[in-house]
Amino acid sequence: MRSLVVGVGDWEKGDEAAALEVARRVAESAPEGVTAIGWEGSAIDLIDRWKGFDRVVLVCAAGPDTKEGHIVPIALGPEVAHACPDVARALAVAEDSDRLPARFEAAAIGVVRDPASQHHPAANGAGVLSPPVARAARLLAERIRTTLASGLPLALDTPPPRTVPSAATLAAWTTLTVHDGPQAAVETTIRSWEGADACLAFVTGEAAVRAALHVARSDTPRVVAVLDPTSVAARTLDAHGVDVRTVAADEPGAIEAAIDDGLDQLWLTSPAGAHVRVLDLARLTHRAAGEGAVTVFDATGAGAVPPHALALGADLVVYADVSALAGTGADGHLRGGLLTGDAELIAAAARERDRTDTHMRHEAAEQLLVGFRTLPLRAERSAANALALARHLKRHPRVRDVAYPGLPSHPDGARVPETGPSRWGPTLAFTAIAAEEPRAVLDGLRWVRCGDVGALPDGVATYCTALGPAPDGGFRYRLTCGIEDAEDLIDDVDLALSLV
Repeated sequence: MRSLVVGVGDWEKGDEAAALEVARRVAESAPEGVTAIGWEGSAIDLIDRWKGFDRVVLVCAAGPDTKEGHIVPIALGPEVAHACPDVARALAVAEDSDRLPARFEAAAIGVVRDPASQHHPAANGAGVLSPPVARAARLLAERIRTTLASGLPLALDTPPPRTVPSAATLAAWTTLTVHDGPQAAVETTIRSWEGADACLAFVTGEAAVRAALHVARSDTPRVVAVLDPTSVAARTLDAHGVDVRTVAADEPGAIEAAIDDGLDQLWLTSPAGAHVRVLDLARLTHRAAGEGAVTVFDATGAGAVPPHALALGADLVVYADVSALAGTGADGHLRGGLLTGDAELIAAAARERDRTDTHMRHEAAEQLLVGFRTLPLRAERSAANALALARHLKRHPRVRDVAYPGLPSHPDGARVPETGPSRWGPTLAFTAIAAEEPRAVLDGLRWVRCGDVGALPDGVATYCTALGPAPDGGFRYRLTCGIEDAEDLIDDVDLALSLV
């Protein structure tokens, strides 16, 4: 099937160049059989341009009633006429002459048309997009690429699919770029997987977090954080003297209220919190964009298959701990960090990396490249272990309130897209009944084998600080499963719980 993506706009009219930017981005890495063009001429001439294509995706500026930066689908007929009258006339001519493509889909981006606005071309100049519109253009281009590659209809109200690349794909990414050096190979692999503009590899996770902070538009950025309090990202934010407002993942309304109070950066991770909540990333990132904030997604605790955060609105994705990617686990901690995302923001982070000389070390990059090749197998096995353990704990007499996205009882399970056996991730949480002190169970959990083939229980501080006592008695625990035998894992956890 041959597909054509057409962005209709005008580079001389500020935000109305958004559709042209979408077409440019799609053209940069178009799937096989896909052509993308920007169109500034007469729409009538498009009829001849789409001749020979089986599918056409049209992008234009939305009507004046669409909020800036919002992406909306538009149907043939009145909606197209309202958003782009010139295109509507061309479609009418094509329909009358039986020259419409077999499949036609359209989407529009809300833009600023008010000449008094700071984002109108009179203020910003030709081709300069406002931050919300620039973000929308990037997201829509990624969605169109994903849709056309899969052959599915263009759906703007559901998250794009996210799977672990096959072992063969990962091997191809690393092999094709390894001649440029292991650091470049790591950056290319992560950039390709995340669908990002660029990627940087750092000597430590702390360095990656500091570089992400450096791209903020303020020297003293206001940060709203929904993170594991003991994570590398959270600790680095605290140590950096940043104005951080921490919000629990279990309180979605509180997150949105904190965003509305004003911020420069929004830091998120998912699943998160004492009940392993799956955040509505698209909603939260869009709300942050409305405040002009940069959204950073911390993929460190999300397991081997983090959500497709960039496609859901995040500007940057940080891996503040690369041990899970490498498969080294707790017994072989690997120092390193990764930052990927928007080209302009990554360029600013790169200048900070060069200034501080915090490039990833050669040996760490080589170890990551080796680990990438087993990532699909480890992701599938650890998720399967987590599901087996969660099901077992649901029936355990000394356990209640088991939280795992793969259980039917989890409130956010439907938010996780169908992406294969590793979709639910390796992390679950539960409450041990009548535990007087968390150390008793934690000491028992240390019998669980740790490392690249073991489950990784959080340390005493993590359980006490991140989860702590349950409101109705007992203590709340979180466990991230490894790839050991599921029956051995269950036996070890049962032994730990016998100490309650």
